Amino acid sequence: MSLKLAAAAGMIVTLLRLFSVGELSPTGPPTDSMAEMPRDTAGIIKRGPSCAVSEYNEELSRGVQSLSYQQMYNLIKYNQSEFVLVDIRRPDEYAQGYIPTAFLVTITNGAFEKHVDFRQIMCGRKFVVVYCRSGRRAQQAVEVLKSIIPIKIYPGSWLEWSRLNPRNVIE
Repeated sequence: MSLKLAAAAGMIVTLLRLFSVGELSPTGPPTDSMAEMPRDTAGIIKRGPSCAVSEYNEELSRGVQSLSYQQMYNLIKYNQSEFVLVDIRRPDEYAQGYIPTAFLVTITNGAFEKHVDFRQIMCGRKFVVVYCRSGRRAQQAVEVLKSIIPIKIYPGSWLEWSRLNPRNVIE
């Protein structure tokens, strides 16, 4: 492996670790267009062997799954490697507190899906869970993303989480 390749691989691993622990949020210029990605007959992006497109299409046809507080807590506690938790509030709201393992993707510009490569964020994980302060922005994000990636919503959002878990810890 060349020195440049090794350095690039190391940088990618570091960035993915920062994303997964919520210390870094994706920002910057728009990424490649998802419109160019291969899709199956239902229009869902093909993700290769790590993602069962037919299972996701079946789940999508039933609607996006809403998670309760207890389901969200258990996902974080026992299944962190299966999903990515995305907080879609403003940076000032995020700075006041966030659900453990979440990282920030702000949707105030109205076209966040063009500025964030959610395929890269998933990095082999099965699905993304979105939440916001009260549930409204999370629902907007779900409407945009549900045909792009496997997605679930925590509608209780930060208001419920901070009320039921005031210390904001996973024990």
